[in-house]
Amino acid sequence: MADGCKDLNTCLALATYDDLKEMIKNEMHLRQKIFTIGVMNTEYFSFETFKDDERQCDHCKTTCFLSAIKCNCKHDDGNLRLVCVNHYENLCQKCPLEKFILLYRYRMDELKIMERELYRYITQLQ
Repeated sequence: MADGCKDLNTCLALATYDDLKEMIKNEMHLRQKIFTIGVMNTEYFSFETFKDDERQCDHCKTTCFLSAIKCNCKHDDGNLRLVCVNHYENLCQKCPLEKFILLYRYRMDELKIMERELYRYITQLQ
């Protein structure tokens, strides 16, 4: 919604802005945590090109969109093994953390740009 903010009314734009700010804060914190524990590899990943059940956290079953962690192992059906960034410790017992890869839909600077553009749009509406 933030990426296509030009179609939002004032009320929805304000709610989206509040949600986006909180998402960015949480995402930054979680990514920093992931890097701190030793995951250093990152890879752009277009989550929306996969079916919901192919991009679910193996642990909590949430549909991943902003980021996830994967290892090189795959499920028996050939799908990726991945978890949301909250459940990195539940990904794989065979692979070391250094082999895990942080998948991301947007870089942090891209999220901040979206936040600024949405704020600019809201100020024009008011």
